[in-house]
Amino acid sequence: MHSFSIVTVLAGLAQPAIATYQTDKGAQINFYTDKSCTKYTGEAACWWSKSPLIGRMVNGGQEAQCFQLNMPGNSLSINTASIWTSSGSQTRGNCYLFDDFNCKGSSVTSNYVPGSGTCFGSRSKDGWLWKSAYCASV
Repeated sequence: MHSFSIVTVLAGLAQPAIATYQTDKGAQINFYTDKSCTKYTGEAACWWSKSPLIGRMVNGGQEAQCFQLNMPGNSLSINTASIWTSSGSQTRGNCYLFDDFNCKGSSVTSNYVPGSGTCFGSRSKDGWLWKSAYCASV
């Protein structure tokens, strides 16, 4: 009986899905079917070299492009799973999530520090699924 309890505790501590880097990927936002960002169901991404472009949070840096999230309706949580530099190493940054298309409406900032993206509910304070986003690296 104790081994079952240990397995249950470990399952409850499962980490969010790891983001998968591809050449020139700038940021990845993951969707989950549970409230604690552990049951991965899909993702959206922005890029350094193709649309939608990731931005840079420095003066004169590349401007971020808004992109549609297309989050599955059964999603219960969302997080910024990773942000990468143009050379492929993880870096700090933010993704800005909006509950309307074209980066309008209510929003929340999803901070990312390598190895840790804050888990949010899949809906805004107004009850709408997050519909669009833009991301920027430092």
